[in-house]
Amino acid sequence: MYNRSDMIVSKFDLLRRQKAFEERRDLSLRTVAEESGLALGTIQRMNNGDISKIHITTVNALCRYFKLKSVSELIEYQEEESV
Repeated sequence: MYNRSDMIVSKFDLLRRQKAFEERRDLSLRTVAEESGLALGTIQRMNNGDISKIHITTVNALCRYFKLKSVSELIEYQEEESV
């Protein structure tokens, strides 16, 4: 059953920082937008974790950009923890 506190979380910021480290360069949100072909606003929303409406084309572009093999490397479902 769906619970309002269950959520999809983005791993975008971690992926961006990891790519920047591996490539030994600054990787601003603007740079990611330019290199991935996505709008800066889309990249900013992903970075802020606002992925309530994410298009499959966005997921495809980011998986390609970060060279991911699975969508679960980009976004993840987290169920509310029992107290």
